[in-house]
Amino acid sequence: MPMTYFISASARHGIIPYAKQNPRSEMTLDPSFRFGDILTLIFFLLGGLGFAWSMRGDLKMLARDMQLQSKKIEKLETIITAQAVQTQRMDELSRRIDELQHGRGFIEIDGLYSRSGKIQNIP
Repeated sequence: MPMTYFISASARHGIIPYAKQNPRSEMTLDPSFRFGDILTLIFFLLGGLGFAWSMRGDLKMLARDMQLQSKKIEKLETIITAQAVQTQRMDELSRRIDELQHGRGFIEIDGLYSRSGKIQNIP
């Protein structure tokens, strides 16, 4: 005759009497395999492999795009450097023109001149 346990848990008695009435059940392992479980595992693995395969192509495309962007950035760096050098040259030329306009001198083949005349001979 199987043992039956009656559960009598109420708010008045609390959970302790309930726990005392129910002994611990032991875990069991069911070693049987069902066909549905095997199919689920196979489809899960196939889905994972398909996802990995599609991501592989996406990652290759992303790597190629990154290389193209890197080349474009290198070209942009070269252009910006050339523009900075040109700006510096233009600033220096502008400074020299301002000096000439204010009569600070200019160089001829035979010496240094100012508005008033020759300042120094160049040997």
